Amino acid sequence: MALVKRRAIFAILFMAGIIASGAAAPAAVDLSTGIRYVIPTGTLDECGTKAQAALNKYLQNPTESAAGSHEYLATGPIGGTGQSANAAAGTIHCFASGKGYAVTFTCAVETPNNPYDANSLCLDLAHNFSGKDQKPLPTPTPVVVPTGCNTQSLAGTWQSDSDSSLTMKMDGNGGLEASDGVSGNWALSGLTATLTYYGNHTEKLSSDGKHLSGQYNLTRKC
Repeated sequence: MALVKRRAIFAILFMAGIIASGAAAPAAVDLSTGIRYVIPTGTLDECGTKAQAALNKYLQNPTESAAGSHEYLATGPIGGTGQSANAAAGTIHCFASGKGYAVTFTCAVETPNNPYDANSLCLDLAHNFSGKDQKPLPTPTPVVVPTGCNTQSLAGTWQSDSDSSLTMKMDGNGGLEASDGVSGNWALSGLTATLTYYGNHTEKLSSDGKHLSGQYNLTRKC
């Protein structure tokens, strides 16, 4: 059991790593593990059906981590505007146990970009699985992304000062799409920006929010 529990935790931490790496602002990952049910009679297929239904209630696109593993993963949250599609994750793992099965629940939630913590998510997943009452999770509040030149966000279209053919469109969720077809990310802490574009590069944002200087010198169209 210790080995399979470590595998479940590894799976959720792998997803958490994806969550953290895509964050547009400094974030932490809240982890919840330990909920375990033992069902005296039943099949692993039954467990898998209930696991996917529970994940689908609170997250999105539940999938089996590997064929025959009986470990189901999903990310979310559902709803909200401006939230990362991978800001929360859950895994439900089914194991044969006598004539029935055991099932564990592990969750990871990016904070502060969710209005609920990992324990709340895992508890609702477990209660949904077992047919118990569930407490509605708060809905993410729509994120208002500043427009124009500002020092709170890099959202907008940026033009290279040295290469007129290069533009970068940055969205309010930390995504970056360059005119050469390369996708990346951005993060902003104070006036220090990090661009993930052919590697990670530190840039300095001007006090009027219009210029980035460093490896790539860019001007925002605003």
